[in-house]
Parts: sequence; structure tokens; C-alpha cells
Amino acid sequence: MRTLTALGEQFEAKRIVKTVDSIIGYSDQTEVFAFRGVSDFSTFEIDGEYDEPTPDISQEVDLLKQQLAESKAENQRLAAESNANQLALMELHMLVLSVVSTDEG
Repeated sequence: MRTLTALGEQFEAKRIVKTVDSIIGYSDQTEVFAFRGVSDFSTFEIDGEYDEPTPDISQEVDLLKQQLAESKAENQRLAAESNANQLALMELHMLVLSVVSTDEG
């Protein structure tokens, strides 16, 4: 258990997370205490370091969906570019063959 001292009282939780304007204590996934709208963190003391916030699963899923869509779009762009490069290479090859065959004849 972690301990946070605030306003002369001690608060215990398994995880204590500090955000931009809050300190929240969790035991498992349950919030056991919260100080929101904090502008002065100097009145809070913790026995060690604050824990990293756990990302909201729905936000994480949305972010991953966005990244997947961007990756698919980039993959399609690269595939089209690759096809164009292959066509250009084939045309160049045909041009070289036509030059070589006219020189021989």
C-alpha cells in the first residue's frame, strides 16, 4: 500500500496517480480517494513516486483505430507508388530493348 499525506491526514491506496490538477488513489481499479482541482501540490506528500496514469481503454482503442486507418492509407499510397514505379521500369526496359534491337539491325 502507498500512503499520501494531505491536510494532516493519511490516505492509503495501491496506486496513487498525479495528473495536471488531481491526485487520485486506486485500490485495484476502484477509486478510493481523489483530490481534484488542485493548484498547489506542495501540501501533498507521498511515500515515493507517483504512479503513471492508466490510459482509458476506450481512448486507447480509438487511438489504435486511428493509427490503423492511417497505416492502411499509407499502405495504399505506397502500393500505388510501387505500381507506378514498376510500370515506369517496364517502359524503360522496353525502350532499352527497342534501342538495342535497332542498333543490331
